[in-house]
Amino acid sequence: MVMLCYNQHMKLLKSLPTALHRGFTIVELAVVIVVIGILAGVVIVGYGTWNRSVAEATLKNDLQAVLGAMEDARTFENSYPSSLPSTYAPSDNVNIQRDSRSNAKRFCFTATSTTQSSLSFYIASNQSDPKTGSCSANWSPPVVSLPVPSAVQSAGSYSYPGGPTEFGAAHYGDSVAFGWNDPTTTGGQPIEAFRLRFDLVSPCSAQNDYVLEVARLNNGQSFSGSNYGLSRSSTGMYAISVSTPLGTCTVDAGLGAIYVSAKTVNGYGAERQYFVELQN
Repeated sequence: MVMLCYNQHMKLLKSLPTALHRGFTIVELAVVIVVIGILAGVVIVGYGTWNRSVAEATLKNDLQAVLGAMEDARTFENSYPSSLPSTYAPSDNVNIQRDSRSNAKRFCFTATSTTQSSLSFYIASNQSDPKTGSCSANWSPPVVSLPVPSAVQSAGSYSYPGGPTEFGAAHYGDSVAFGWNDPTTTGGQPIEAFRLRFDLVSPCSAQNDYVLEVARLNNGQSFSGSNYGLSRSSTGMYAISVSTPLGTCTVDAGLGAIYVSAKTVNGYGAERQYFVELQN
């Protein structure tokens, strides 16, 4: 009996090393590898999300700093500077671009990340917080409210310096370029002439209401008066050069308007309003 117990005990001891040192099977190794891969993926995705969040917060903070610096500069200079003030220092991996339509009265800046190419935010002088996107795609300078006579049929839209449109005007030095819908008739009557009424802000005009009457031009024609010249391009765009009152404008003076009305045998009809930006 004693010998039998001894033999069983020895067999058990001899079997222990084999059980303890048995290696992983291929299936077990595969499971371990899959688990490690899943954990690594979770960590990488989490890090990428965190990194993007940090970049986004940095861009927004920088734009808020830009807004503060521009407003501080305007407080001391009575106008917005033409470049970023020295009081603003960009953060690492942040690129700030000033929109070309910015001037002494309004601005817009776009911030992009050098590490997150898809991130882009912008802030403008008429905003309090950064917005997603860029100035070029989303920003339009505000249109200042102007007095509109009751006879106005419809108001035009603001035109940026850099080129007139069919519904606006831009001022450079002594000239204003603008265009309007120019039908050959109105109310069934042929158009004989146009009346241009300039409603401009000081100091560009000591005279708030300045009226010119011009004959209707065909495409490619031009006309010169004592203190102005009018021409019409081959595409129908009118351009006028005026020595008074626009010639006195030597600073960026803000917004004004031009009112255009057409004359037929029945007299002048209702006015159409066009905003004009006054800049040298």
